[in-house]
Amino acid sequence: MNVSPERRTIPPGTRRPRFPDPRRGRRLLVATALLLSGSLLSGCGGSPASGFRFSGPPVVITGSPMDVPIPHLGTARLSFDPFPAAPSTVVEVTLVDREGRPVEGAGVRAAYDMPAHRHGSIPAELAALGPGVYRAALHFSMAGTWRIAFTIRRGSERFELQTEVRVRFAAPSQSSPAQGSMPDHMTH
Repeated sequence: MNVSPERRTIPPGTRRPRFPDPRRGRRLLVATALLLSGSLLSGCGGSPASGFRFSGPPVVITGSPMDVPIPHLGTARLSFDPFPAAPSTVVEVTLVDREGRPVEGAGVRAAYDMPAHRHGSIPAELAALGPGVYRAALHFSMAGTWRIAFTIRRGSERFELQTEVRVRFAAPSQSSPAQGSMPDHMTH
């Protein structure tokens, strides 16, 4: 007996199929894939004036200061105080163009997060201190690997730099009582 898709009866208590017509589900899947691939492709390329995104893995900060080349701009010297980074760390970015001149009048922002935890990013605006020098205090909530994305704007130009830094918290000092123990004056 041939039953058309429109006249199928579904017994009570059974779930109705999401797509009664399997072709509809396939068409939706193909349309979604095309939209996603189109949006990904449209984000690629572009001229430096429209924005440059740092491609590839993040630059791992292994020392301070550390010079990092930024294509189409010049170099960023990244300094962390203290290094290795601690719960409160000052980051200083010194920008020079390809001719070695300070990059003045830029807007520099940072957004930092822990990729392993996906808690969201924390924004920070770096203040201009002098010719090509920008600084901000970053406050890390826990030890581990943090990703810091720097966005540099100069006029209509936009540059991005992805970095990774390891944050360490100080070990408890030997003079403090161990967790769960009582000070001497309370044990007698």
